[in-house]
Amino acid sequence: MSTRLELAEQKLARLKNEFASKKSPMDGAPLGQPIVMNSSGKRMARKLQKHQETMFNKLDAIKEQEERVENLQYQENLKKKGLNASGGLVKSVENLERWKERVSDLEATKAWFKENKIPLSQQFTKLPTGMEWYSSVKLKDAKETVSMLESMKVKSEQSDNEMSELTKELIENGSVNQWAKKPIYYFVKGLRKVALEIDELGEFKVSKRYPAATEDDKEFVARLLKK
Repeated sequence: MSTRLELAEQKLARLKNEFASKKSPMDGAPLGQPIVMNSSGKRMARKLQKHQETMFNKLDAIKEQEERVENLQYQENLKKKGLNASGGLVKSVENLERWKERVSDLEATKAWFKENKIPLSQQFTKLPTGMEWYSSVKLKDAKETVSMLESMKVKSEQSDNEMSELTKELIENGSVNQWAKKPIYYFVKGLRKVALEIDELGEFKVSKRYPAATEDDKEFVARLLKK
């Protein structure tokens, strides 16, 4: 399946190709030949005006699509770095090593302050290049995130090894899709924000965080789990 960026790039290429291949009503006429304003000349003038409007509209569409492609490329670059749209590090199992690095970086900054006998509360201190600014809140959050993600990773790996036959079947036939960001959740295909989790017996159960809200959704999940 094509990504949003790939689809946007394909559309941009199509728009540019359409612009380049669009022929003027005057194509084939001798260079510099004036338009005689008789009935046929007036028709030609109207065609030329319409052609110019079409070309200007196409240029506007190309510019708008170029901006969309640029924006999607920026988002894709952030995603590759494990960052969200605001530039913050996403709290996902995929980013576990990055969060461990953040803990190390913050502790290194803390040690640098201590080594240089600078109070941690002192603001506007010039830090060495690449060193992240320290705060106890940031370090506490980073450590808690590492702990949470490690626990989630272990739970996910244990679940993978302890699946019932029905659980395996639902995963293999695509009835549920595992969330890469937080792999303990399996979202039900066809429902909006309804997820399952694997219990200690290897069976799927409805997630407390992403439960079925409507009666129709509840019935759908019950049929899926054959209850």
